[in-house]
Amino acid sequence: MLPGGPFRDFPDPVSEQPSASVGSMDLRLDDVARRRLTLLLAAVIIASGWATLLLGRFDSGVRLEWTGDRVVVADVMPGSIAAQYGLQAGMVVTQLQYVTLIEMPHYADPDPAMPSPDPETGEIGPFVPTTVPPTPVRRDIDPNQVATLLSRSSTQLTAV
Repeated sequence: MLPGGPFRDFPDPVSEQPSASVGSMDLRLDDVARRRLTLLLAAVIIASGWATLLLGRFDSGVRLEWTGDRVVVADVMPGSIAAQYGLQAGMVVTQLQYVTLIEMPHYADPDPAMPSPDPETGEIGPFVPTTVPPTPVRRDIDPNQVATLLSRSSTQLTAV
């Protein structure tokens, strides 16, 4: 073995024998070639972005089905966005693609003209919250519209 290790003076500067090493790979581009390469790379990146937007498909991971008079969650893929938001199979869909299928009870805004205090005691009567509607109400929606809503990938839904 040579002093200094096995690769000391490699390649041997004294011998003119051909070697597998050809030196450093130096790719020198003039300004025009560098600009063209940059534009080509930018065009490829932009084209791939547009292709993703145009050809890609969003899947929320939820499968819906029409059963009787309501839309229910048939299946939720584990780890999907729908599963992360807590959707479970069997839940009833109340709103799909911003179309209300079932109106759920909610608090109505209180009357802006709140009752005046009692002139003798100065007390205001107790607030009684009002819910509208008092029970869930199914909206009459054309079955063709429901079929159209179910045929698309759902990007917005509310379920209970």
